[in-house]
Amino acid sequence: MIKQIFIFLTILSASCNISDSTGNYGEVVRFEKDKPVKYPDFEITYLGERKQTATFPNGSSFTFTYQDFKIKSANEEKTISWTSGTGDISPAYLEAAGMQFMLELRAYENGKKRIDNDQVVITKM
Repeated sequence: MIKQIFIFLTILSASCNISDSTGNYGEVVRFEKDKPVKYPDFEITYLGERKQTATFPNGSSFTFTYQDFKIKSANEEKTISWTSGTGDISPAYLEAAGMQFMLELRAYENGKKRIDNDQVVITKM
């Protein structure tokens, strides 16, 4: 009985210590705030959502909602932002480790499908 409890606690402890996830290029990956997702060339961490209001020359204004991500590679760290803007859902382009990538939220163009708000697809270009 004690051996079974020890095995159960060891398995439970190991599963609770998983804090990072791994992503593959061109695949839908789930993300959480402040939890890095490791890709072969960099890691990406969702920082959260922010709102920013822009005022246009005609006096009207619009509040944009941004999704911010930290990109960290061996030699650099930077923040990129994605927004659907006024409703056109298109990818954000980024550079990491000297390579070009495309980040897609809400819609996965190559998969021709909508994806959940906590999912991302990163494609190496």
